[in-house]
Amino acid sequence: MPRKNRTRKRILSIFSPMFFFYLVLAMVVGVSYYYLRYLGRDRIGIVVLGNAQEPDSEHRALARFLGKRKNTEYRLIPSGKLTNGSDALKGLSLVWIHEDDTALLKAYRREGIRETLTRFVRDGGSLLLSLQAASLTHDLGWEPQLPETVEEELIDEGFGRKKGMRAFGSHPVFEGLSGGSYFFHPKSDMTIRKTGFFGNRVPEKGKVTGVGWSYVFLNEDEKLMIEYEEGKGRVLALGAFLYFSVPNFQRTELEMVADNLVSYLCGRHANEKMNYWTFNERDTYPVAFNGKREDLPPSEPWNLPQEPFLLHRERATEAFWDVAGRRLLIMGKETGGVDEIWSHPFMALQNYRVGVSLPGKKDFQWLSGFPSSVTVHPAYFAREYVIGTDTLTETITAHPDLPLGVMHYEYSGPDTLYLHVFFETRFRLMWPYSHRATGDLYYGFDESLHAFVVHDESRDYVMLLGTNGRILHRETGNFSGFETGNSLFPRGIRSDTFPVSGQMTVHLSPRQKRTDVMIAATSEGFDRGRNLYRRNMQHPGQVLAEAVTYSRRREKDHLQVITPDSLLNEGYRWARVGTDRLFVHTPGIGESLVAGYGTTATGWNGGHAVNGRPGYAWYFGRDAIWCAMAMLHYGDFEKVRTILETFNRYQSPDGKIYHELTTSDFAHYDAADATPLYIILVGRYLRYSGDKAFIRKTWKNIRKAIDFCYSTDTDGDLLIENTHVGHGWVEGGALFGSKTTLYLASVWAEALREAAVITRRMNFEGYDRYIKDYESVITAIREDFRSPDGFYAHGKNPDDTYHHVPTIMPSVPVLFGHIPPAGSLRMIRAWASNEFSTDWGTRIIGESSPYFNPMGYHTGSVWPLYTGWTALAEYRCGKSLQAFTHLMNNLRNYRHGSLGFMEEVLHGKMYVSRGVCAHQGWSETMAIQPLLEGMMGLDPDAAEHSLKFAPAFPPNWDTVRVEQIRVGAHRTDFRMEKKPGMITYYFTHKGPRVLHLDFSPGFPGNTKVMEVLVNGETVHTDTVSFPSGMRVNIPLKLRNRARVDIRYRNMAAVMAHLPEVAPGDSSGTFRIIDTEYMAGGMRVILEHRPGEAADWKIWSETEPGEAWNALLTGREGNVYTYRTRFPDSFGNYTQVECFVSFPGK
Repeated sequence: MPRKNRTRKRILSIFSPMFFFYLVLAMVVGVSYYYLRYLGRDRIGIVVLGNAQEPDSEHRALARFLGKRKNTEYRLIPSGKLTNGSDALKGLSLVWIHEDDTALLKAYRREGIRETLTRFVRDGGSLLLSLQAASLTHDLGWEPQLPETVEEELIDEGFGRKKGMRAFGSHPVFEGLSGGSYFFHPKSDMTIRKTGFFGNRVPEKGKVTGVGWSYVFLNEDEKLMIEYEEGKGRVLALGAFLYFSVPNFQRTELEMVADNLVSYLCGRHANEKMNYWTFNERDTYPVAFNGKREDLPPSEPWNLPQEPFLLHRERATEAFWDVAGRRLLIMGKETGGVDEIWSHPFMALQNYRVGVSLPGKKDFQWLSGFPSSVTVHPAYFAREYVIGTDTLTETITAHPDLPLGVMHYEYSGPDTLYLHVFFETRFRLMWPYSHRATGDLYYGFDESLHAFVVHDESRDYVMLLGTNGRILHRETGNFSGFETGNSLFPRGIRSDTFPVSGQMTVHLSPRQKRTDVMIAATSEGFDRGRNLYRRNMQHPGQVLAEAVTYSRRREKDHLQVITPDSLLNEGYRWARVGTDRLFVHTPGIGESLVAGYGTTATGWNGGHAVNGRPGYAWYFGRDAIWCAMAMLHYGDFEKVRTILETFNRYQSPDGKIYHELTTSDFAHYDAADATPLYIILVGRYLRYSGDKAFIRKTWKNIRKAIDFCYSTDTDGDLLIENTHVGHGWVEGGALFGSKTTLYLASVWAEALREAAVITRRMNFEGYDRYIKDYESVITAIREDFRSPDGFYAHGKNPDDTYHHVPTIMPSVPVLFGHIPPAGSLRMIRAWASNEFSTDWGTRIIGESSPYFNPMGYHTGSVWPLYTGWTALAEYRCGKSLQAFTHLMNNLRNYRHGSLGFMEEVLHGKMYVSRGVCAHQGWSETMAIQPLLEGMMGLDPDAAEHSLKFAPAFPPNWDTVRVEQIRVGAHRTDFRMEKKPGMITYYFTHKGPRVLHLDFSPGFPGNTKVMEVLVNGETVHTDTVSFPSGMRVNIPLKLRNRARVDIRYRNMAAVMAHLPEVAPGDSSGTFRIIDTEYMAGGMRVILEHRPGEAADWKIWSETEPGEAWNALLTGREGNVYTYRTRFPDSFGNYTQVECFVSFPGK
């Protein structure tokens, strides 16, 4: 080849595709570097008065913040230079005037400064006026109205001094902060100044970006962050809280807000949508809806499913009821109507009422005035009204996944009946927004859909209500009510009141026996709402069908318990229904558990003229975590994972977990226990599910939570603190105010233990530290908190003394195993006594306490939560009789009050409700967790393919079935059959490999185990005895099936005393305090009022011998009845020790 061609080829080979690739890459890198180094930097000028070389402490702190900010250049500009024209601001993208001294602001009012700043903004620059400099918007000519400056004392009275601001929805200033932030929490009391517009005053030209936010209060009357647009530029005035030199617990969030401010004003807009507050009085406007009339299928008959655990009440009461899916919540009272319908985050409908009349007659009557019975099913709520000789059945249901509801009516009678339906709506957005938040409403009737339509000005929020019946009359508008007695059809009474009211009359007859009233409501937009309603209109019966399918699938997939006690079986099933019903989806937020259901007629109104708090129907931190522990037990791993994912998304920048997250998207981080509880739940989730991939993905969140907890230990004693962090379970009253409560110390210890397990299982760093610190915290709990009287202190005070008052709260360290059984006996016996226990549960403090108030939330009322904790602690200590009693106190509540559901709080002396919610999450799950973790003793470890199963069944039970025990991918069923002298246990297993089962059933302490057989072969076992019983340890390797036979003799035990109670009853006073087994028999400690007598029972397969302080009065099969008399004595109660001998032991 000629030399010339070879040279040309070599030259061409240089310019290969790879050459051009690297050339382009180098150019991109070079241009990017140039952009970031020279063009992509934020250039900021900080204006200072006087000598720029000697700025005050606040300006120095601001400069330090900007100095460490990436891609930022700043310079200090003496205010005097601004009079020389705009050259001093040349090249800047943002000018920042940051002053907290009102007297110094007069320097900025000079004409030259004003002209320079105005020209800078008009030419495209941004101006940030912070603290008292916010008032310069008026002086510099952007705001005609003069802002006001007010002073506020920030004093910590137990809830901290947190202050911040909140956008309406979202704004780039709060990117990464869920629309707002408490970015100022000073470490000491101080007086601050706030500049803005207060009360009814609003800026004339500016747009309000942020309003004041403190504790759980949204201060919409404090307009503190205001934006102005001038020419090509922007001015933002932020009139409070942005102190850089003040020691601040929320420093991380303050710097995030400041960073967002700079980015936003420098033109680096985030993905956050820009929303602004409006403050106009709300009004309503009629609108016309046009469209082609769509086919309207007639109502079909509903064949209501009759499940075996259906609940029925012959005569409706004023008790609360609810029906809900993930999206729609319907609530009311049994006697009639629907009080509220919520499609989170707003109340879509309220005061839904139905009346009837005969054609041609003015005889209107409300349905609530007729006698009725009610039926409660997991998928629906039904009433049957008796109207003379006729009946009208009303069935209400909600779709499990969509915001759809149906009220179905079926009529049985020879006459034609007019059904009059009434409703109101005001689109109340959930608190802490005020009732003005959704603005004006627009309403009308859509002929094409045969439905009323209401939407807000943005058309984001929409509600449609209609029927497939023939409408004889309808009306909607601003009505204060309806006249029902002077005409054939109701007539609206015109008013200037805000709510939109509507009415329609539907015809029912022997030929047209049924009709449906359908609702769709959503915050996802007008078109979405119409499409949802269209689906509902076409297939209303499908809503019920899908709700029934969902309830049956949930029942089938989750752990089931079948015992000889029908009340326990039914109560457990309904507790799972009640728990699952609290799992809520909110568009834009996600899914988690809300705390409980109640209407806005109950509880605190949030300080608003119109209540926006439906019970506690928003997301809670610690509530969800305690509930999720029970959900893990019954096998709903998927929902628990979703709960954890929501915690992760809303974790604060410093690692804290929220206490409350409203469905209107406000996160409050005012609890100290939510964060360590989150770590506990993550650890339990790993042990139950074996989901290592999720833990690996979540580790950064877990680590942040652990680090946050450590950061709250200010005195180095390894105990995390309530001080400056938040409350534990007690939020106020005489028990409030500890630096570290025993409860908080215990959940922290358990969090450290779970953190150690996580790091060991996942091979993460930290195990040695966490396990060492766990042991140190346990030592502090056992030694430092212990009182001389055998109780444990409620908390450690700020002066390092201890608050010694007997409470139920030590049950938490007992149930976690932090306080051993030997150190718990004094408390266990006290909790079983009348001092703490009633026939419906336990109080937080004893009735002899000077703090006791039977109606007090934290000072004497009965919480099913505390009762469940107590039962778990008693099971942990082997006191299965007392534990079973407290478990049944909770489980039996579903028959009273809200049928099928558990009350939040009960009176401490009378069996009546004292809470906000008639359907409460922690109450539901504290009828589950003590059963599955306590009585069943379930403790899985999916990573090790193992399960500890330590049942402590009442000895008089002869059969038990437990189905669908989940351990990771393993599923196990269990069955027990008992005959005299022999107990047989059957196991079936499905899983990817062998399941290691540590089976250790419990028995009364006088039982003699003769032989243990596994799959027909005798095996050697270990027996562990303790004062109240014994356990037999039987290790098994489950492949497919296994059988365990235990031959025994001499089994005998005291039976639980469970008196029937009805609403309004006072508590009985007979209590079984303790039972201990010893040579020759058992010792029983009883309590009652002096001078009284009580009957109690022993179950025994062998005839008892002599008894002391107990007279045998009868025998029925294996049940022996004794009577004990209690001597007269001083005091409200007296205790008697009885002894029953059992020869042959």
